Amino acid sequence: MYAGRTSVSVVLVELQMPTDNITSSKLPKPLIQYSQFQVGVILGSVYAGLLPSSFIGGYLAYRYSAMWVVLASVGISSIIHSVAPVMFQRFETAVTQRVLAGLAEGLCEPAVYGALNEYMLPKQNARVAPFIFAACLSVSGCLFVAAFTSNPIVAACFVAVGFGCSAARAAVADANAFDIAPRYASVISGICRVTCRIVGLTFPLLVTALTLHKTLQEWSRVVLIKACVFATTGLIFLVSGSGEQQSWAAVPLQGQDGDETQQHGSKIGDEKKPLVLK
Repeated sequence: MYAGRTSVSVVLVELQMPTDNITSSKLPKPLIQYSQFQVGVILGSVYAGLLPSSFIGGYLAYRYSAMWVVLASVGISSIIHSVAPVMFQRFETAVTQRVLAGLAEGLCEPAVYGALNEYMLPKQNARVAPFIFAACLSVSGCLFVAAFTSNPIVAACFVAVGFGCSAARAAVADANAFDIAPRYASVISGICRVTCRIVGLTFPLLVTALTLHKTLQEWSRVVLIKACVFATTGLIFLVSGSGEQQSWAAVPLQGQDGDETQQHGSKIGDEKKPLVLK
């Protein structure tokens, strides 16, 4: 699903390219040529579908079988992506396909958290915040260098290293939901994804507005903004982040004397209690 979503960026480069740049007569010419604004709308429209379905997927995975939600998401996404070549012949249908793809894909990620939670034991890690901050700082440093260098090869290398560090950050940050609230890992993942999708919905349009002439200075400004975002989020997580299981996420159990006790653990044995315990 992720490959189908990201490969659209490569396809849109060809569809945006002027037809007179194609010198070989053997290469098929694109039937439609999108403007830069239309490309930004198409890239951002997938997040309009991801935005609501991310939260819905987390809730469905908590209330019902998380594995069934994952399978349904994968199946629906396969059908939607298979009709993409036809729907991308027009701008309106291309946007529709991207929104539908986002709706289907958004159910999957939170549901995966719910499926993993059934088999994973919680491992508290109080040092998760420094690790995430270090990774975000590394990403920001690489992007800052890429933004101020005039050598495109050097800039590409630093961007590649920066996003490699971002993968390490994501691996730690994504597991944090299992540490702080294993019972609600799918719901927390859905809420976090909703917040991320808001940025994903607006950033392609922002890039379109900032790169009207596609000069080196314009793209450096875009990379600099992204570096500042990584640095800010890393600092926020360093100050307020935690790897300790929260008290509101503990599983209440009845002790032998009838009093309620709290069990630190996953959702194993939890009979689908409501999200808010009375």
